[in-house]
Amino acid sequence: MTNHNFEEEYNIPDTFQINSYIELKLEVFVIKQIYR
Repeated sequence: MTNHNFEEEYNIPDTFQINSYIELKLEVFVIKQIYR
C-alpha cells in the first residue's frame, strides 16, 4: 500500500483545508462561548 495517490490528490489543497478547518473550529468555539 502506497501513499502516492493520496499525496497527489491532497498535496496542494492540504494547507488550505487545514486552515479552513481550524478557522471553522475557532468560529464555532467563539460562538459557543458567547451564546452559552
